[in-house]
Amino acid sequence: YEELDIWGKLNVWADDNAKAKMDELLDPNHPLTRTTRIGNEAITILWQHPRELNQVKIGSKLKSTLTKLIHGDIMRQYWIESRKKFSFADESRIDWKSLNRAANGADTARQMWLSKWLSECCGVGHMNKKRGWTEYDNCPRCGQANETVEHVMKCPQIK
Repeated sequence: YEELDIWGKLNVWADDNAKAKMDELLDPNHPLTRTTRIGNEAITILWQHPRELNQVKIGSKLKSTLTKLIHGDIMRQYWIESRKKFSFADESRIDWKSLNRAANGADTARQMWLSKWLSECCGVGHMNKKRGWTEYDNCPRCGQANETVEHVMKCPQIK
C-alpha cells in the first residue's frame, strides 16, 4: 500500500468504502433489503420505511421510486410547514396519483412551466425583482406592489 501513488491509494480507499456500503445494504436489517427472486422476476427490491412496518416492492423506475420513498416526507413537510401551500388535513384530501398522472402526461415544456408556476419561481414581479431583473415588483395590470403568483390569479384587472 505504501508504495502506491495517490491515485492508487484513492482507488483502495474507494474500494474499501464500496465494500462497506455493499455490506451495509446486504444487512437484512437495513431498510433497503436484499434483492431476491420471486416467480419469474429476475430481481425484486423491497423498501421498508424506517417508521413503517409494511414493505414496498419496487419493480421499475428504481431511481425515481426510491427518491419519492426516501424524500417524500421531507418534501411534504417543506410544502406544508415552510411554504404553507396546504395543511396536513388538506394533504389527505389531495389525489396525488391523479395529479402525478396528469403532470406526467404533459410535454416537457408544460411540465417545466407547471413546476415553476406551482413553486412560485416564475416571472412574476416579486421573483423578477428578487433576481435583479427589474427594480420594481408591481403588477403590470393593476399596479399593486409585490406581484405574486397568487396575485396573478386574483388580479382585479384580469377579466
